[in-house]
Amino acid sequence: MIGIVSVLTSIFTFGISAAAEAPRIEPVPIIVQVTPFPGIGEDGTRIRCLTLHTGITIAGQDGFGGLSAFRIKNSKATLLSDSGLIFTADIQHNDRGFITGLTNVARGVLAKSDGSYFEDIRPDAEGLTLTPSGGVVSLEGNHRIAAFIDEGHIWRQGDILLSEKHQTLKRNKGYEALTRLKDGRLVAISEGIDRNGSARVQVRTPPGNEKKWILHQYRPAKDFSATEVDQDPLTGDLIILERAYSRLKGPRARLVRVPVEEISQPLWTGTELARFSFLHGIDNMEGMEVERGPDGTLMAHLVSDDNYNDVQRTVLMGFSIDETPECLGQ
Repeated sequence: MIGIVSVLTSIFTFGISAAAEAPRIEPVPIIVQVTPFPGIGEDGTRIRCLTLHTGITIAGQDGFGGLSAFRIKNSKATLLSDSGLIFTADIQHNDRGFITGLTNVARGVLAKSDGSYFEDIRPDAEGLTLTPSGGVVSLEGNHRIAAFIDEGHIWRQGDILLSEKHQTLKRNKGYEALTRLKDGRLVAISEGIDRNGSARVQVRTPPGNEKKWILHQYRPAKDFSATEVDQDPLTGDLIILERAYSRLKGPRARLVRVPVEEISQPLWTGTELARFSFLHGIDNMEGMEVERGPDGTLMAHLVSDDNYNDVQRTVLMGFSIDETPECLGQ
């Protein structure tokens, strides 16, 4: 994993044993290289209900890569690595709001509640949603969803909000997708599916109510798995990212819209917006942020997990989502 162990060793030598008492120490700056996609015209590239407007390939050292989640807040990006590293960056974007670059990239790390790192070295962090004090993270292996407190270069684990056994979810098939709805509810979708082809969906009641999770199901396409979910801030609809891979077809991805009315239903199916292949420039797409641009355009930025593999890439792609009746499933 390209020096991950040595990176983590250097981070924790830097004062982690005294995390509870130490003043806030800012994340460690790192250097990344950003290369724009070639061949994207001024009007973008149409793919069914989506149009690709920007794409960049990102490469870096010091543990950069393995990105499983991506969030934006106040023009700053937070990217979560499945090895338990947290990267923050300032966003460069064009006048329509699509990302064209990242600057001032810095690295932090997830830690246990006592400030020490996880014994297995790889906490397998997958989903992220931001909170005023830090974020909520879903982790595989020991399947759980936990709050984390941002203390600078360390994000320290707080309350565990959900924990599930391996009998329910296989070891590497936990809650890959995670977001917070406008009303405060958390939504988590499993990568694994049951015998009927349905993923587990857990929806947590909003703040101020009895703290409980309500189980739903989501039906991804055959051979695909849910990797991220986010909410349209205007309509309340959910956008779900799915991915698939085979040696014959390579990496593939799929975007689905789930109407806000369907969230209360026991089974979600949604409407497919588009499918992508490696011919569109994608890789192993795992993270996504959905937002509205300056002109009101519905936008989705997708990021890939390169698995710390030299033959894969970290790509960040910006799409607009068509809202015609056909694309809304009407």
